[in-house]
Amino acid sequence: MEYNFICWRILELKKQGENKKMSREILFRGKSKEDYGLIYKKGDWVKGNLIEGVGGKDDYYINPKGTLINIKVEAETVGQYIGVKDFKDNPVYEDDILVDQSLDEDMEKDYGTVYWSEECARFFIGFNLNPEMDAYDARYYTVVGNVWDNPELVEKIS
Repeated sequence: MEYNFICWRILELKKQGENKKMSREILFRGKSKEDYGLIYKKGDWVKGNLIEGVGGKDDYYINPKGTLINIKVEAETVGQYIGVKDFKDNPVYEDDILVDQSLDEDMEKDYGTVYWSEECARFFIGFNLNPEMDAYDARYYTVVGNVWDNPELVEKIS
């Protein structure tokens, strides 16, 4: 009797899974390592699926969604979309710099970076005032740049 119930339950779960669509978008971005025709120039941001280790263990490529091309990117610039959009509806990526727009104009702006914690297996935002804010709260802040394109903003983060 119990065996039949287990089989029935497995079949029910399988049916549910067939109609289930992935609910989150997994994307990466990285800076193009070289020119790629008229589409990407060296240093352009490329967003799409990450491919590691093709051609060499330290090689990283991004396959832009809907294309058949793989663009070689600088490994250190590769960052993942964290699944949250900022206050202005911009996608937030690892290594983005956010600013707290809610502060009064008299107050100094608080900047923070999005980072991955291996220990906690999740993304955080490291603000000066709050070094371990849950990255889900990025929706209350605004992306103003990233650590690769805006070194002057990195200096504002202690």
